[in-house]
Amino acid sequence: MLNKITKKVDILDNNGVCINPGYCFKYLFNYNRENIKARESRIKEWEFYQFIEDDYVMQFTIGYASIFDSYSFNFFNIKTGVKYEFGKLRLHKKGEIIYPNPEESFNLSYSSKKFNICFKNDNGKRHIIFNTINKRYGNVSANVFINGDLKNEKMCILTPFKESKYQFYLNYKENYYDCVADINIGKEKYEFKNLKGLVDSGRGYWPFKQDWVWSSLTNSIDGHDFGWNLGFGFGDLSHATENMIFFDHKGIQLGELDFEIDFENQSTKPILIKDKNGIFEAKLEPIFDNYTETNFIWIRNKCHQVFYKASGYVLINNKKYNFKNIKCFLEHAKNRW
Repeated sequence: MLNKITKKVDILDNNGVCINPGYCFKYLFNYNRENIKARESRIKEWEFYQFIEDDYVMQFTIGYASIFDSYSFNFFNIKTGVKYEFGKLRLHKKGEIIYPNPEESFNLSYSSKKFNICFKNDNGKRHIIFNTINKRYGNVSANVFINGDLKNEKMCILTPFKESKYQFYLNYKENYYDCVADINIGKEKYEFKNLKGLVDSGRGYWPFKQDWVWSSLTNSIDGHDFGWNLGFGFGDLSHATENMIFFDHKGIQLGELDFEIDFENQSTKPILIKDKNGIFEAKLEPIFDNYTETNFIWIRNKCHQVFYKASGYVLINNKKYNFKNIKCFLEHAKNRW
């Protein structure tokens, strides 16, 4: 039985136990971080944004995991494979950057002589400012304006873990963001007016070793805004799955899905995803594997974020909407952090 949250609730009680696991389409969880019963190095917090226009993908991250703060800007072309990566790791200082509830206004930033990044959120309107001096490319900058609406329905989920009653994953994802951006990488200049993408806010304390599968899509069908957030493998999903369809800015919660995935050949073999009730089906044909790997001290992270062309259908109010060759991604991450 899935648990739909209908009123504002805390995620932890005074003893640090995860309470109120479930899902909602509007953000109703209170991230009462002060109640977490774990040392600082076991807490994870991040803001991750990804946007696509044609074959270009840009990603921004500001976050904290283990004993490190991580800041990054990645920009790549899924057709040509050309990829730019700019990042900064530094030792975490407790309390220096405060990660709020995802819909609260905030200003998260880091600044040094050669690397500056700032994430701003003002009532759903978001702004990213990035600049660095790179040895290979020289001056690199990004100025990104992200248009959001707090009335949009989104995936808000609180996931517990069977390993410990104190562990949890609070996740907020929305797929309806329009974005304009100016990107400069040395002498190369890019101007985007029609970027579509997602915001992913994560907060949690969970086991050192875990894997997950996550897929996201933002596009349109027959003039209707359409997207999905799908996944499995991470935590106890008996209270709420990560599987949601979004249509005209409204969410549809799905139960378990059948994923036919050959993980050993994920970057070359198609994937089939089916809803057991026949509401949704998609076949994913691979385009590009945005593979990343981190090996640093005790941290070991591997992720195949494969981009696909998706074709299939979704049933909305007994009407069948077909889609063909629209871009999405599905990632398989193995994390030890």
